[in-house]
Amino acid sequence: MLWLAVVFGMVFTPWCAVADEGQPELRFGTLELHPYGWEDPDGSRHGLVYEYQQAIGERTGLRFTNEIIPFARTLDMLEGGQLDMITAQPHDEALAAGDRLMILNRMNVVVGTTKHSGIHSFDDLRGKRLMYILDTSYPALKGWPESIYRVKNYKSMLRMLHDRPSVDGGVFSEPAYYYWMKKLEYSPNEFGAVILVETRDDWAFVRKGLPEEVRDKLRRAIASLQAERFYEGLLEALKRETAY
Repeated sequence: MLWLAVVFGMVFTPWCAVADEGQPELRFGTLELHPYGWEDPDGSRHGLVYEYQQAIGERTGLRFTNEIIPFARTLDMLEGGQLDMITAQPHDEALAAGDRLMILNRMNVVVGTTKHSGIHSFDDLRGKRLMYILDTSYPALKGWPESIYRVKNYKSMLRMLHDRPSVDGGVFSEPAYYYWMKKLEYSPNEFGAVILVETRDDWAFVRKGLPEEVRDKLRRAIASLQAERFYEGLLEALKRETAY
């Protein structure tokens, strides 16, 4: 939890759980996407989802790994049994890859728009040219865009919004939109309106066939962190870091 203490100035009470060496190892997959999961050149790992899944793993009392992996690969690995749990919104691909265990938290999905897109409301999104992250789907927008361009990450998406008039907007998780605006040293005045699309649930997805006793340990670990509003603490720290 050093990242939280140094970058965000936050301190959480440690959970004293001792791994049972006789239990099977849990394999978490964290999506490689700022601000949710990334690895620095020195090998240190960070991110909202990474820290949350670390805390979940610690509270199960099981031995675990938590690898940072490109999102599309996390889905393939969950479906293939190489991962036991990932965090994802209920995109079509995630629903096909694993079982929903329980809701972890809620997240606003927004469309960031270009300066002169003419988009001022949700209805204005109809017939526009939007960018999506690879392997994502948004039922609230089904049939609305004229065209959809797929990009690998939010950093590229925001740069395209800033530099290219050929697109009208990009679909972001709200924390990622403001995180990258701050990191790229852009100003909100350089963009158009931010349109709320929907508030979606982030779910713990587990591999099909994961034993029920392991699922129960995960449920209890997640419930204990939710009672302490652990994720909300991470999110508030990120908001303070990226505030204008």
